[in-house]
Parts: sequence; C-alpha cells; structure tokens
Amino acid sequence: MAELGFEKSAMDDSLYILRDAEGQTLMVVLAYVNDTIPAGPNLTHIIKFKKDFSECLKITDLGDIHHILGIRVTHDRKYRTITLDQTCTLKRSSADLGCKTVLPPILLQCQGKTLIITITQDG
Repeated sequence: MAELGFEKSAMDDSLYILRDAEGQTLMVVLAYVNDTIPAGPNLTHIIKFKKDFSECLKITDLGDIHHILGIRVTHDRKYRTITLDQTCTLKRSSADLGCKTVLPPILLQCQGKTLIITITQDG
C-alpha cells in the first residue's frame, strides 16, 4: 500500500489512508485478509486505486459492498448516506442471551463532518 502512496493508520492496522500534499484525506482503504474496501468522496480516486492495485495483485472487483464481517452496508446515494447495521448478529446474540439489545447511536467526527452510526433492531 505504501507503494501506492497510502500510509497505515496509527489506530488500526487494517486501515490505510491516502492524503494530498496538504494532508487532506483523499480516500481510505480497509484491508481484511483478502478483501479491500476503498472509500472516499471522489470516484476517480477509487477507480485509480483499483487500477493501480490490480497492477500489483490479481483482484476481482465485486462492485458495491453489501456485507462485511457480519455487518450489512446499505447505500442511499440520493441522500449521500451509508448505513451499517448488525441486526441479524444482534438478534442472534440477544436470543442466545435471552434478552433484547438496543444501543444508542455512535457519533464520530472527522474533518468537520459528523458520522452517525446507529444500531437498530427490526420488528
């Protein structure tokens, strides 16, 4: 990843960050075993990453992400939101423990933007 200009995050060994000359984040890549998940506001950077990465390793582009590590990922491009939920995992774990689990939202702020992560339970 360093050869492609990415630096490893100090917080998570599986997170790589691409920054511009001013230090602004252009995109991030989450790498887990043999999966990589590029994310960023500019599709051009993601397309370039996939092209450059495919020159280093044989890759298969599976398109938009829908699940990762038991987490369902839902995109709403109109409202520019991404929802992460573990409803199935929570239901399974809660049932095993004989209880219902509903957690409050998690708020993350990065570069002046707020990301709200909510864990919901269907039904």
